[in-house]
Amino acid sequence: MDYKNARIFAEKEEYVQVLLSIARGNLYSSKIGLDLGKAQSTVAEQLQELEKCGMIFKEKRTKAQEYQISSQLYQFQIKYLQELLASNRVTIKLGRIREIFPEDLCMGLLFDYAKILPKGRASEVSRRPKKKLIEIVVSFLQAILARSLEPGLSRREQYIYSENRNLIEFARLVSIAANRLEFETVRDKFDGWRS
Repeated sequence: MDYKNARIFAEKEEYVQVLLSIARGNLYSSKIGLDLGKAQSTVAEQLQELEKCGMIFKEKRTKAQEYQISSQLYQFQIKYLQELLASNRVTIKLGRIREIFPEDLCMGLLFDYAKILPKGRASEVSRRPKKKLIEIVVSFLQAILARSLEPGLSRREQYIYSENRNLIEFARLVSIAANRLEFETVRDKFDGWRS
């Protein structure tokens, strides 16, 4: 995977929208264009860039090209989370992160998130949440953490969270790192505005 370019595209909302459209089941460029209210030429260009950096791959089905999300997208997300933690002096090996936050959980959450977004064409797309890819992943972890701390959990939920303490601790660390990074970004903007 071309991590440097993948990171650039993961921070551009229009590329994230294309990934989410594929996760919703729109596997052809024409369907992605209809889903997002974009010209097919624009979608084709974005798909080509995402394919080059390894986030998606295409399969030839009859006459049309079918696009799928690559498992390398998961590797990218894990590496990004590792960097986020390292910037806060928390060192966790990639293998350990994969063990705590496995691919089926991470990608399952991404596909579920894509499916609950409002459906519709161009007029509706503007109302969809605009997020970078890593913000979506961090928000999954924050939601897991918040749910684990809620009072009145059923015994089954308490058991699930007690059995997954490593995931909860990882979610806590990622939440702290993300909040600190957000605070520093806002502070830097405020300091720039004051001077």
